[in-house]
Amino acid sequence: MKKLGSLILMVFSLLLILVQCRQEKRTEEGEFQARQFLEIYTDSFLHFYTSYKNAEWRSEINYDPKDTVILGELERAKNAFAGFTGSAYHIKTAQKLLKEKSFLSDSERRQLKRILYFAGNNPWNVKEIVRQRINKEIFQNQLLLGFEYSMNQNPVTLGEIDEALVELTDPEERLKWWEVSKKPGPLLSGTMMQLRNMRNGSVKGMDYKNYFQYKVTEYGMSESEMMTLLEQLISKIWPLYREIHTWARYELAEKYGAEEVPDMIPAHWLPDRWGKDWSAILEPGEKEKDFVEMV
Repeated sequence: MKKLGSLILMVFSLLLILVQCRQEKRTEEGEFQARQFLEIYTDSFLHFYTSYKNAEWRSEINYDPKDTVILGELERAKNAFAGFTGSAYHIKTAQKLLKEKSFLSDSERRQLKRILYFAGNNPWNVKEIVRQRINKEIFQNQLLLGFEYSMNQNPVTLGEIDEALVELTDPEERLKWWEVSKKPGPLLSGTMMQLRNMRNGSVKGMDYKNYFQYKVTEYGMSESEMMTLLEQLISKIWPLYREIHTWARYELAEKYGAEEVPDMIPAHWLPDRWGKDWSAILEPGEKEKDFVEMV
């Protein structure tokens, strides 16, 4: 009986050793597969991404609506990048490796998730929508680049518009220049709606509800979590924003000789056509000091 028990124990131990060896072998194979996949993907990604960005840069600095060669290069480069990042092989391989994540390092997991994120915008199963979206993006950008701004029927540059919005103190003149800066809007608005629909359609290939949900996942959040965070940020910075806004209203009203201080700042009063950069409101010296003391 003792011999039988010893034999059973020996067999059981051997089985455990075999299972462990098999698991170790499987782990080693998985680690090698993940490492090899990421290395090959990274090298190819850098190639396609660099080609796409270089083509995009050339199309912007050498803008010529008649030069179809540069635009053709850009279209091919963007489609090649989309085809690479959204390929079925890359999607399925990344998903498979993430399921067997026991042998993955934190860095490898993040890289694989990033691969799926890039794929989300260009999935192979809706490649026709992706192709149409890319064409529309190029077309939209070319419309903006090629727009001819004019003031009093004389051509002006974006640099001249920006300079006017920083230096002019006559509110009526400022309004004219600000309105000139917004002239491309009506031209772009029609195709913008089409582009929005194409972006929503592109990401549905990876089961995203819409483009907003896709972009939010980059932060590891759901739509509701992102909206909650934004509401919290607005709530927390509101007291500071209110003080800055009040200070800016009075400063600008004085600068432009307004008889009354408006409750809301007119857009053409701001020294930036997008309303993003307010730094030109400040002048060197005492105003920065006064502003800091006020806040």
